[in-house]
Amino acid sequence: MRNRRTALLVLLALMPTFAHADDVVTAIRTKAFFQSLGLHAPDGRVYELGQQYVVGDRWRSIKIDRIVLAVHGTLEQALETYRLNARTRQIPATQPADLPASFGDQRSLFVVNRARGGSLDFLRGNVFVGLSWTGPVEDAVALATRIDELIQNNRDVAPLGSFAVMPRVENTGLPTILQLGEQRDIVPLVEGLGAVESISMKVETVSGGSRSLRRPDGTLRIVAPHTMPKPGAEIVQNADGSRTVIPDTASGPATVRYVLSAANVDNVYVRAYATVELREP
Repeated sequence: MRNRRTALLVLLALMPTFAHADDVVTAIRTKAFFQSLGLHAPDGRVYELGQQYVVGDRWRSIKIDRIVLAVHGTLEQALETYRLNARTRQIPATQPADLPASFGDQRSLFVVNRARGGSLDFLRGNVFVGLSWTGPVEDAVALATRIDELIQNNRDVAPLGSFAVMPRVENTGLPTILQLGEQRDIVPLVEGLGAVESISMKVETVSGGSRSLRRPDGTLRIVAPHTMPKPGAEIVQNADGSRTVIPDTASGPATVRYVLSAANVDNVYVRAYATVELREP
């Protein structure tokens, strides 16, 4: 009995200890993260999936093109980003049969030629990570595994806890109606990301045709499209590999959909969407 109890105590000592069962990662500290990987820390740029870092450094035999980090307030929000990324891909996710991949709670590999490069993304709890590279896929998987280990085990890189204020977009500041070509300054209201001067914000149309970064005074200037959008369509994949385009015949006012993205210096990230009606001047 004594030996069994001693073994149990040793096992418990080896397990990571969290303050509470519901603790989440509350930050990915940029400088510590890149230093732990032996990389320089580039400036981040926020976009629809998180905080994007264009790296350019080599890690083993690969050249890292970019790394995307996004710490979400909840697991559900992280999963939403993961699914959004999958929907926007031009190629389906692949998993080479002879390549073990055990990083993340969920993972996707996007590789056409495993020797030349590709991209991958994964979830670890409430953290979304994206990686694109040039070079053999084996070392990219090794890098993803190393990043996953940092998130799980390195509290200097990825502290655990709870958010005093849940990160969220309280108000996008977007109007309900815009005229074609109209310019408008908006002031989004974001909570849970800290001081406004430490927050990067970006608003763009979902199609990517119009975008604006936060200006020094805290405002975002948006420009409405100059022409009415063309009717949408649904693309159906047929069994023989061909595609059928079904035009959208729904009636109603012309609209444009905007996405507001915001992240702080610790890669805590929020996103919100708003649909705006377009009218002729």
